[in-house]
Parts: sequence; structure tokens; C-alpha cells
Amino acid sequence: MAADMVDYSRLMGEDQARTLGALRLFRETQFEPAVKEHGGNVVKGMGDGWIVEFPSIMDAVACAIMVQENLTDHEIIKIRIGIHIGDVVFEAEDVFGDGVNIAARLEALADPGQILISENAYHSLDSKNGQSFIGGGPQQLKNIARPVHVWRWQGTGLRDTAAVIAGPTPTGNRPAIAVLAFDNMSGDPEQEFFSDGIAGDIITELSRFSWLKIIAQNSSFLYKGKAVDLRQVGQELGVRYILEGSVRRASDRVRVTAQLIDTRMGDNIWADRYDRDLDDIFAVQDEITRAITRSIAPNLEFAEMDLARQREPANLDSWELTHRAHSEYYRLDKNNTVRANELHRQAVERDPKAALARAYLALGLTASVILRQTVTPDEALIEAETQARTALEIDRKNTVALWALGQVALLSGENEKACRYIERAVAVNPNDARIQAALGQSNIMCGRYEAGIEAILKGIEISPRDPHLATEYSNMAFANFQSGRLDMACEWAEKALEEAPDYGPGLRYAAAIHASLGNIELARRHINKLKTLDPKITISTIAEMPMYSAAVDLVRLLEALRNAGLPE
Repeated sequence: MAADMVDYSRLMGEDQARTLGALRLFRETQFEPAVKEHGGNVVKGMGDGWIVEFPSIMDAVACAIMVQENLTDHEIIKIRIGIHIGDVVFEAEDVFGDGVNIAARLEALADPGQILISENAYHSLDSKNGQSFIGGGPQQLKNIARPVHVWRWQGTGLRDTAAVIAGPTPTGNRPAIAVLAFDNMSGDPEQEFFSDGIAGDIITELSRFSWLKIIAQNSSFLYKGKAVDLRQVGQELGVRYILEGSVRRASDRVRVTAQLIDTRMGDNIWADRYDRDLDDIFAVQDEITRAITRSIAPNLEFAEMDLARQREPANLDSWELTHRAHSEYYRLDKNNTVRANELHRQAVERDPKAALARAYLALGLTASVILRQTVTPDEALIEAETQARTALEIDRKNTVALWALGQVALLSGENEKACRYIERAVAVNPNDARIQAALGQSNIMCGRYEAGIEAILKGIEISPRDPHLATEYSNMAFANFQSGRLDMACEWAEKALEEAPDYGPGLRYAAAIHASLGNIELARRHINKLKTLDPKITISTIAEMPMYSAAVDLVRLLEALRNAGLPE
């Protein structure tokens, strides 16, 4: 096997030094361990490349795929790999032969992130591994007399993504984050287990977010105890974001601080401090871990949305288009929801394997049905289900896809099925505020108001700045209205309209609540605005909405809307 880093010789000074540091770290923590795991032996180093001998072609291919998959979203390192079976001759400290020559030529022919194998290597694979490669066309390789049939790996390495070698500019793929070992400020070496434990647990919890790439602890903890330049660490680890923190213990109190840094500009995105009594040290560790994790994920999404908004859509890749769409969708008005779906479609077109883009497109299609923005709701739900299931085939831990399937079930009148889908999503990642809120909505639409309220409040607690709070507030208003708590329902309805004045469900519930409280004039103002936004809405269309299960008694809601002036 021949492996080589994409050329960085054009870099100068500090940029080249940082890139070399990243390459060294990659070699020590990823490449060499992968080679060793598969029984390989690095027989020759070539500056930024290697010739590696393996006991079998299966071992060579497995190692190559492991390396490339680990580098999928690395922002600096991109590797080309060529594999061939052939004679190898060792002489002094050098290695020659047909096996080396053809492997080296294949490596030179490969694109960044790609694996090319020869015909001989391909036919030595079993049927399962052979399915990972496509092509088989002849190629004339330099200084090789006869054409060689070349097969290409079908994995993530075939993206049309140029390698980014220098500077802090991101590739635009899903963001990567490194959690550095938290500093033990207590002066007691025995407290290392606590500071290391918090950082390690955060890594574990962040890994539940399948859209986020987490650098392994054995790499990020290499900087423990060292005074480091976070920008340089970001370069060496190939990450956009770094979480660092400290732990200070005094008697029965502990203080944990944490901050999230954008390594491109050195900006502080988020920071917080946690003071706790140490009644149960492990319970405190779990509590702080959850609190930090639940803060990091939404702040990362906000940062990605801000980044995507700064660029023209024509220049965005699939990941950036997805987050540009988020910033549109979260405004909760008709035009922006339509625009968000268009951007998600573009993201899928640019990368058909973009599971998150497909999942959010599915979710957006269900939103178009809820907001009555499509004349073909049945077709929208069919497409939403198809997109969500495809997303799950690509990423079985995609909680947004499970959420979208729950919404499809809800809008198809299968409320209990909806709850089961979203409960699966919560089991995968209980730290996602949106999934908790979705569980709340599905419970409310099944008539389980108290369980719904509890889940939504948990979601709001996790992400109090979520751009979709109007949805959560509206569901809280409806649940309290159905439970007879009109004053509380009114508070939630008004909060919903403060967040999104044109949000249809918010206007519906606010009108019904104010009519029930005797505020008829205000209720009618809400109805007039609702009819302006949706001229076809009537008592009948609301009564026929499939999202309300048979367990939800709509008599009070419909009567209140009649009193507010909504036509039959």
C-alpha cells in the first residue's frame, strides 16, 4: 500500500509548520495504530508518505478504509492511497518491485480522500469487500508498460471536495470538535480523576450528536498539562472548535469552568461556570457533564448557521446549505419555510449521502403540511417518509430522521406510532432539546397533556435560546388550554406570538384562549391575522387535522374559535 498526503509544499513559514504538526499527530495517533492493528509494516517513509506491507490484501484494504473514514471531515489532512498485490524486493534500506511501483502510481492517480486498487488486488477481495469498489476501467500508469485496470473505493473519500491544506478556513463539512483535558486547579494530583472524568464524559455525550465529529480522547488529551495555542491545536487536530475547561475543588465544593472556542478566529462562542456541593461526586460529575453538553450542541449549531449566512448559497457545500436552511426554517413564516426546503433539496443534490440534509428536508415537508403551505399534503408526507428512511439508511443514529418519521406518523393520524419513533430518538440522544420538545408535542396530541408538558419543559431547559421556541410555547398553550388552566395557557400563547407573530398554530391557540377568557376583541384580531395568512382556514379544516388524535377532545377548542369569529 502506498499512502501520501495531498501536496502542501506551496505553504510557507507558520502555515507549513502547523500542517507538519498536524501530519505528525495524524501519523502517531491514527495512521501507525491503524497499520499495526491490521498487521502492517511501514517499510519506507517518503517525507509525507509511506509504503506499507501487509500480510493480505484484506488487511491492506481494511486499514486503508479505516484511515480514510477517520479523515472524512479532517480540515487539514487529506490522504491518497494506492493498493496493489505484487513482488517486493528489499535491498539495504530501500524497497523495490512491481508491487511498490504500481501501488505508488495508483496513489499518485488518486484524488484526495480516495483509495485506488489494481485489478489483481480487486479480484483477491471477497464479495462483501469487493462491493466497496467501483470502476474497473483501464488506466495507463507512468512507467508501467501495460494498462492497469483500476477500481475506486465508493466511501466518503469520493466526495468532490478539494483538500484544504493551510490556514483556519474550514472545508465546510460537518464540524469537528476536540475536548481537551480539563485543568486540575486544585493542586491535588488525586483530583485528576475528576477533571479527566468530566472531559471524558463530555466526549461520550457529544458523540450522541451524529452530525458532530468528535476527536478521540487519546488524541485530544495529548495536550494535557501543556501551555498551548488553541489555533495551532485546531490546526493539528483538524477541528473548528475546541472545548477547554478547569476544575477547582476546595473542601466539599467544586467549581467547573468551560469555554467553547472557534479555532479559526480565536473567538469565545460560549462559556459558563458551575459551582456545586460535593454530596455525591459522581452525581455532580454527571450533572455538570449534562449541563455542559446540552449547552455546547445548540451553540455549535448557531455558530454554523451564522457561518452559512455569511456566504452566498451558490458557494455553499451540502453541510453549509443545510445550516443556511436552518436559519431560514427557524423563522417560522411561510416564505422562509418554503425557502428552507429548497435549500435542503440543493444540499441533497450536492451530496446524496448527506443524511442530515435529507432528515431536515423530511422535517421541513412535514412543517409545510402543519402550516398548510402545500396543496398536496399526501405527496409531501410520502416524500418526507422516503427522505427520512433514506437518511436512516445512511446514518442509523440520525435522531432528526426519527423525529421526522414521528411527524409523518402524527400527520397521518398514527399518534401512538409517532410517540414510539420519537421515544427512539430520545433514547439515542436525550441531550437534544428539539427531540425532547417533539416528544412533548406527540404526547400532547395523544391527549397525555402532563407528560407532554414535562417533556417540553425539559427541552426548553436544555436549550432556552432555541430558535423554534414558538412551537414549544404554542404546544404548551394548547396543553394548558385543554387542561383548563386558561391563565397559564394565555401566558404561553403570548410568549409564542412574541417569538413568531405569524406562526399559525400560535395564532389559533391564542384566539381560542382569549375567546374563552372573554377577550373577544383581541381573539378576533388574532383570527383576522390568521385568515390573512391562511385564507382557507375554517373550523372544518382544523377539526379534520389528523395530528389531533381521538383522545383529544376538540369541542372546547372549536367552540372557542367560533366565538372568536373563525368561519365554519
